Amino acid sequence: MEKREQQCNDYIRSTVGRDKIVLMLVNGGVNSAVCAALFHKALLQGGDSSRVQAIYIDNGFLRKDE
Repeated sequence: MEKREQQCNDYIRSTVGRDKIVLMLVNGGVNSAVCAALFHKALLQGGDSSRVQAIYIDNGFLRKDE
């Protein structure tokens, strides 16, 4: 599993490059939250995670009272 995580990090870094910012829309579900966490971890530079801008979108499809 550790190798898979490293492969994902390497792919994200090579795709995004060194100086770009990622705009990411998340809906609060597990899938988008995990993707946002992976992007933050992969693109972390010197303790600064500002290269990933995750924006929460309420799409109206969450479970009742969430």
